[in-house]
Amino acid sequence: MLVGVPRRAQKNVNASWLEIQSMELLNPTPSSIQLRQEEILRSNARQHPRLDGFQASLFLEDTLPNIQPFAFVNVPPVHSTGAARITIDQQLQIADMRQFTRYTALVFGSEEYRLGIRGRTGLKQKGFRKMKVDYNEVVTLKGLNRLKGFNVTEFRILSRPAPEDGANMVGRVMIPNPSVMTLEL
Repeated sequence: MLVGVPRRAQKNVNASWLEIQSMELLNPTPSSIQLRQEEILRSNARQHPRLDGFQASLFLEDTLPNIQPFAFVNVPPVHSTGAARITIDQQLQIADMRQFTRYTALVFGSEEYRLGIRGRTGLKQKGFRKMKVDYNEVVTLKGLNRLKGFNVTEFRILSRPAPEDGANMVGRVMIPNPSVMTLEL
């Protein structure tokens, strides 16, 4: 019985899935970026365990099995209730600039891309002692698809004198964004 419980707990974690509802990458610096993310952890498990907070690696799927994380995110504790909302808002240090550059290229250049999330955490299930489980998920997200459909809808050159902000032209552009992402450049 004691061997089966951890195995079943890991199986339920493996059967859960993550839906990223929104992702904002803000305040970029040469070595960090702020991540604001809303996600839902979904599970069909009959039990509703509590997962401890944990540090997760963010990586590109093509680096499996020897992952090369581009950043680490602190995932808060969550009570898995079938559809548990998770909110993340933190400044991430870029752990591997080469991998982060690959990630941003995929976001901008792909119609879809796959993001890996991996970590180890504690799981507490009613009636049992806390046990360790591995969280390992790869999610498919929509990318910006090279800004396909970008269109300048209005454009004009300003006459002198220039406005206080130094602008010499104004316009309107249509930038389609099929993704859940907001990016600050």
